[in-house]
Amino acid sequence: MASTVKGNMRTHLLILIPALLLISCNNSSIDIEKIEEEVSSAKVISCDDFQSITTENGLLYNNVWNKRAAQNHPHSQCLTSKTFDGKEQQGWTWDWPEGKRVIYAYPQIKVGASPWQPSPSFNNTFPVKISSLASLSLSFELDILTNSNYNIASSMWVTKTRVLGAQPQPSSIAAEIMVLFDNFEAGL
Repeated sequence: MASTVKGNMRTHLLILIPALLLISCNNSSIDIEKIEEEVSSAKVISCDDFQSITTENGLLYNNVWNKRAAQNHPHSQCLTSKTFDGKEQQGWTWDWPEGKRVIYAYPQIKVGASPWQPSPSFNNTFPVKISSLASLSLSFELDILTNSNYNIASSMWVTKTRVLGAQPQPSSIAAEIMVLFDNFEAGL
C-alpha cells in the first residue's frame, strides 16, 4: 500500500487524508478461504480504537468513529502488517456486523494535520494554502481481499485557518472535498 502526494506545497489551507470508508460486512461468492489465508498471514499491530502508527507512506489511523452503530454486535478493526515480495505492507482487517447499510469506520492513511485530529502529523507541508498550489496529485496502490462492503475515498479539508496544535478544531472547517475512487457492495 503506498500513497504519495506531489506538487508545489508551501503554506496553509488544505489537508489530505486518503482513506477507506467501511460499511457493513456481507458474505458473497468471493473466495473466503483465500481471504482468510491472507488475513491469517498478517501480523496484528493493534486493535485499539483510534490507534495510529507511522509508516513511510503516512500515519495509519484506526478511525472507528461510528462503532456505536454496531450496538452490542461483535466487531473489530485492527491495524496489521505483512511482508509481501520482501516489502513490509501495512493495512487493516475488520469484522463489522452484516446486513446493515451503515458506515462504521474510516481507517485512513493521514498525510498532514486534520481539523479532527491535528496531531500527530506525518507531513508538515500540510496544511497548505490553496493559492500556492500549482497542482496536487494523489497516487496509491491497494491490495484488497474482501467479502465485505467498502468504499475508497480521499478527503481533503479546506479550513478557514491553519490547523495547528493538539486540540481538534472542527469549527475551522470551511468545506470537505471527498473523491470516491471505488465502491464495492457485496450482496446489498
